[in-house]
Amino acid sequence: MCVQWRLSSQQLLRRQWPAGNPAAATAWATMANNLVNQAITPQVQAFRLDPASAGRILDVTFLVNTRQGSAASLQQTVRVQSSFAVRNTTFADVCTPVPTG
Repeated sequence: MCVQWRLSSQQLLRRQWPAGNPAAATAWATMANNLVNQAITPQVQAFRLDPASAGRILDVTFLVNTRQGSAASLQQTVRVQSSFAVRNTTFADVCTPVPTG
């Protein structure tokens, strides 16, 4: 199963399709609403392929804060991190091509 995530129009979206069959991709489903990118230094990438894993590990990092606009609110920010690994496959990249749209 192939899964694609994206951040668009203040939403976290997800869709999936069977490996090797991008024509069967589901519609984008909303997983979270009201997401806002903030200018934070150093910059944090929400989705990043781990270069040491040859593209088999996806690191996901979200900085979560329900309060915005003041210096005090930065102290309320929580870092949510996880990693996902491609496992149990002997194929090259079975999720290519990626469906359009």
